[in-house]
Amino acid sequence: MAYMTQEDRESIAIVRMRTLLADGIAERKAIHHLNNEQIGRGLEIGERTIGRVLEGADVKLTISQIMRLLRFAGIELRRKES
Repeated sequence: MAYMTQEDRESIAIVRMRTLLADGIAERKAIHHLNNEQIGRGLEIGERTIGRVLEGADVKLTISQIMRLLRFAGIELRRKES
């Protein structure tokens, strides 16, 4: 069994989060028969950026844009309890 470094674990977590976000957006997109332009207009995010998020690509977003995407995708953030 190979040892996973902290960096490996963080990379896996990032991919998991991107996939979760993309899946949530894709689900809402299908349910409401929306296209990337409509989603982007409603969230004040470029339509190409929406497409890249749906692909799971690395995109630069502001915190407010991330929060709007998460809300749209139906993802709730909670603080990790210590």
